Amino acid sequence: MTWKSNSTILLISSPAQRSGRNLTITARTLIEINPNISEAEHVRKWNQRENCPINEPVPADLFDIEAITRAPTRLQFTLASLDSFIRASPSQPHSGYLSVILTKLNLLSLWKTGQLFSMPCPCGAPVYANTASAPCAACGTRNTKLRINPCLVPELADETGAICSTLLPGSPPHPPNPSKTTIPHTGSRRQSKILWTDEAWTQLLGRHPDQLAALLGPGDPAQARRNLNMLRYLEQRLSFMRVVLLVGWTGDEVMGGRLVVLRVLG
Repeated sequence: MTWKSNSTILLISSPAQRSGRNLTITARTLIEINPNISEAEHVRKWNQRENCPINEPVPADLFDIEAITRAPTRLQFTLASLDSFIRASPSQPHSGYLSVILTKLNLLSLWKTGQLFSMPCPCGAPVYANTASAPCAACGTRNTKLRINPCLVPELADETGAICSTLLPGSPPHPPNPSKTTIPHTGSRRQSKILWTDEAWTQLLGRHPDQLAALLGPGDPAQARRNLNMLRYLEQRLSFMRVVLLVGWTGDEVMGGRLVVLRVLG
């Protein structure tokens, strides 16, 4: 049996308690790996949601976007009604439309700290950069393909609720070194539970992620100032804008359950 992070569940029966909160095993202790009980599956799904990767691609076969957009019945959710749908049937995929306000963006701050693009390396270490690919400093893997950091849009809100991944209390006051492409450990932000397709990023930002990375590539100080002004203008233009999103809920059998922005319609 191979241990899989955030997936393998242990059921420990009859452990002994030492001083404090420490547990130990005895001759009577029984340890089961991935027990076939509903509680184990519930813990696994909860753990996958709470410890989701910093970023991950949306499986291409998960949603048929064209079929959703051509469907005769189109569901328009509020954040509260979408939450009710998911709670009533968490394993069932859902899709529909959300009209929300982009109440906060991190476009400028992520660029300044070198975290505009992100992706976990196969070794598990997070890789951040302002380019579409970067090496992993932890294992030496070269050219890890990166995607736009979902924390670029940390807050969505409507009249019934909000989804946010804001800065955590007690986070470091100074950003990490922007010259480093890999940050072995960071706890300054909550990882966004929302995934965005490349098509959705293109529609929101007005350019494909690869084009954005090429535009923001290394250059002379004058180019850096132009990049700064462009990102500041784009962030100000998008802040507090109301947009209509085509979204889908994966069902908690897939990636522990994630909300995916499939398209930005306006």
